[in-house]
Amino acid sequence: MKIKKILFILLAIACLWACEKVEDIVDFPRHKSRLVVNGFFHADGRWEFDVSKSLSVIDNAPLAKINNASIQIFENDILIETLTLPLIKDGFYHSDTDSKPVFGKNYSIVVSADGFESVSAADKLPTPVPIVSTDFKIIDSSFYTSSGSNIYGYINSTVSIKFNDPVGEENFYQLEVLYPYTLYNFDSSKYQNRFISFHLNSDDLSIEEGLEGNIIFSDLIFDGQTYEISAEFTHYNAPPEFTYYIYFKSLSKSCFLYKKTYGLYLNKMNDPFAEPVQVYNNIENGFGIFAGYAADVDTIK
Repeated sequence: MKIKKILFILLAIACLWACEKVEDIVDFPRHKSRLVVNGFFHADGRWEFDVSKSLSVIDNAPLAKINNASIQIFENDILIETLTLPLIKDGFYHSDTDSKPVFGKNYSIVVSADGFESVSAADKLPTPVPIVSTDFKIIDSSFYTSSGSNIYGYINSTVSIKFNDPVGEENFYQLEVLYPYTLYNFDSSKYQNRFISFHLNSDDLSIEEGLEGNIIFSDLIFDGQTYEISAEFTHYNAPPEFTYYIYFKSLSKSCFLYKKTYGLYLNKMNDPFAEPVQVYNNIENGFGIFAGYAADVDTIK
């Protein structure tokens, strides 16, 4: 009986092994690379784009930048500029003219490059919603002296802004608190101005789940009202005197959807139990984002 049982088990294992199908990695399809174009535009800045190419999920090649692209920019369907040469060989294109986006007008792009199908996208520059008032409160702080007379510390604060939401419009917003600092660039031997964006926390019901610390929301629950939104943040290694820049951004719908889904993707990418997140894309025949935003800025010293 023991011999029969052993023979039966061995026979079952052999049958299961024979039924297993082995797939070679070469059997999986490799998708043709497409252009990837990323460009955010606003009224105070020049046109800037990052152009690269897509890769298959089983492709181990480095993410290559595209340096031979042609980017046509249209304003209300009229060609206003063509970008052809990147700043350096890194796929970063920018305008050298004084051409800037204008509020209320529609913009579109057509991007082409040798070996790729052309891609296109369209979006608009939203009108900024001004900040009516800004309120800043220090919850807790602690400063200490180090390295002689240098004083540093931390500040835990809340910032609140009040604004008038336009009536009968679908509006999307982002709140940022920035702190300027100076960074020395060893390549250029010059000091460059940079900004730190603080991690913001808020329990406001209008806030969408997005990138952690990135306050994005719509006017779904307060359309046409005067609304106030608050957020808390902590500033470490703060000097005794400084200025905060409060950026209140009006986002196009495409810009809002991209920031929301990209934030969700980053938050869940290391969670093996999370559902896959599809990042919003408005590039026809390719990948990426072309979106506009406007900003009103207040300062707190």
